[in-house]
Amino acid sequence: MTIHAITNTTAITMDADRRVIENATILFENDRITAVGSADEVAVPAEAERIEGANMISLPGLIDSHAHAGHGLTRNLGGGDGDAWFQACEAIYTRESTPGFWQAEARLSGLERLKAGITTCTMLLGGGADHYRTDTVEAGNLHCEATREIGIRTMLAVRLNRHPFPKAYRSLDLAKEVSLSFEDQLEVCGELARTNRDFLGSGFITNK
Repeated sequence: MTIHAITNTTAITMDADRRVIENATILFENDRITAVGSADEVAVPAEAERIEGANMISLPGLIDSHAHAGHGLTRNLGGGDGDAWFQACEAIYTRESTPGFWQAEARLSGLERLKAGITTCTMLLGGGADHYRTDTVEAGNLHCEATREIGIRTMLAVRLNRHPFPKAYRSLDLAKEVSLSFEDQLEVCGELARTNRDFLGSGFITNK
């Protein structure tokens, strides 16, 4: 296992004493922190790969506990009109989005989270109660694939729309109209949960 050492950093520990340690050293192996303390307290093993942390703050990864796949590319629509925004999301998420939309949005939102210090999130596949992109496994699989590239631990939540059924969707290639039944959407949710259960190894996908 490769040992990494962040040195000369300011560590915000978030431990019981809420310590802030100047000139700190943090050791970690794979995804586990093994030591945190001042440079005088923590010795850096000779084989460790050093990461210079001067003039930087190090803290545990933040958790985004509620997010929606798709919103990264739709959040500014509507000009502040909430109803117009919901209508736009419904149209885009169910009838006007392509595979490239779901892949690009996952990459964008994932990189934005990393930039903000977020390393774990819960992500719903679509938005609102009736806008889930679970008419097919393709959008979910593309989201998982893009998120794996970035490395954020993600709990992808998939679910059924509210009644009544059927729901009107358009295929991701925009070529045909789809009348989505309760049974078909339930099967897609189950398939996404089964095929992506190893999501990021430590992450997982849930069928809400």
